Amino acid sequence: MPITKTLDYLEHENYDFLSPEVVTISKKCLLDFIVASFAGYQNKASTTIALNPAGWLGEEGSCTVIGEEHQVSPLAATFANVTLSSCMDIDDGHRQPVGHPGCMVIPPCWHVKKSCKTVPGSI
Repeated sequence: MPITKTLDYLEHENYDFLSPEVVTISKKCLLDFIVASFAGYQNKASTTIALNPAGWLGEEGSCTVIGEEHQVSPLAATFANVTLSSCMDIDDGHRQPVGHPGCMVIPPCWHVKKSCKTVPGSI
């Protein structure tokens, strides 16, 4: 798909246009991401890997690392949350997403949305 079509799609997509099936699968991916992230946060090795790089990825920012109070840069938060959600390899528990879309897609989208102003009703 040419980039212009992709950008046009992204610019005009709206929650109201999504099918119930897409919404249901998205919710399952989000639930998998949340559960896997909290499980990953309990793993000492993953928190060491996820939380220590914040210094070189940008300590100051407006984005949240799951389980932490202080906020860091979007890049640091994305790295940490992807690591936490994927470290135990349990983020595809129901198999419908096929792969790990939750851990790889949700953190970057979450932090881009947090960093940018959006229009109400937009995705």
